[in-house]
Amino acid sequence: MLRLTLGLMLAFISLTAGIRALALNPPVAPQLAYVSWDSDLVLLDVSRAFHHNLTRSLEREITATWSPDGASLAYTVITGDLSTHIRLLNLETGFSEEVSRQFPPVSQPRWSSDNRHLAFTVMRGSGVSFVADVSCIQSEQPCPEHLTRQMDNRLSGGLFHFVMLQPNGQGMIAVTDDGLYRLDPNSLNPSRISPLRVGEMIASPNGYWVLVTAYTDSVQGEIYRMEGACLWQAESCPAHRLTHNQMTEAHLAWSPDGRTIALVGQVEGWFQLFLMDAACVDATCQPRQITDAPLDHGFPQWSSDSTRIALLTLTGNQDHLLLFDEMGQPLNGWTDLAVNGAPAAWRPQPPVKDN
Repeated sequence: MLRLTLGLMLAFISLTAGIRALALNPPVAPQLAYVSWDSDLVLLDVSRAFHHNLTRSLEREITATWSPDGASLAYTVITGDLSTHIRLLNLETGFSEEVSRQFPPVSQPRWSSDNRHLAFTVMRGSGVSFVADVSCIQSEQPCPEHLTRQMDNRLSGGLFHFVMLQPNGQGMIAVTDDGLYRLDPNSLNPSRISPLRVGEMIASPNGYWVLVTAYTDSVQGEIYRMEGACLWQAESCPAHRLTHNQMTEAHLAWSPDGRTIALVGQVEGWFQLFLMDAACVDATCQPRQITDAPLDHGFPQWSSDSTRIALLTLTGNQDHLLLFDEMGQPLNGWTDLAVNGAPAAWRPQPPVKDN
């Protein structure tokens, strides 16, 4: 028993020391967090092909989201009793905090762009969303009411999910069956800003544009453009249709340099990777097909320097992670990395600190 205890302690010390070393040596080349086939959270240094476990447990990690400064990972975990929790991993200390200890089971962690707020959904009925201050989460005291803001999601269309958090953490945009709603913690009445039935939405790196995949009786997942400022300020937001491909498009990802949009589109029954010039937001867009294998592909993710794309092949059995360059050319040696189907997450480049 003593040997087992000492062994576990040494393993934990080694794990936290390795994580802290990664934090104290900011990445020069892109790093990628992914969930391995055995459901551990792993950090991949692409240039060195070096894999480092961030977690080792019998629990199931299923998603991970980096803070905008690249210092922390918010991830969703399923514990032994099948309850869902969100944890916050600090790479400098190597320790993780239980975000959801004050709340019922949760999912969908999202960061505000100022690193200060984390939004998540409590799975209660159709869902109730919260926004909490990160400093409050990391303390041992209960969060004050003014920091933990419940967004009452009892909307006429029934909440499907929230998709975008305001940069200052003060509000969010929610998708329902009858359109987009703006949820303001200071108002009891959500504002319906668009009748579009939206599957997902992403903002351009500068926040000026927002792209959504929309569904109508005649359109199944085409891409529309909206103005970013409109979401938070206007009573209604017009949308301009960009693609007319007669195929379902999904999993949009905007490159950090603002030049290219990655997505998947359904061709002959399979979802394939496409790349689209971001400059076409002022005109009709024609995505360029990259993959053609008889497999479903999903969740393209850009590296922070816009030079690499991570893509999943979704087989329904053992999924795999593929890497491409910014032009869509496959990178050799990355065709057999088994993962559990969760989207990978590139680590943002941290700001350069003055000596």
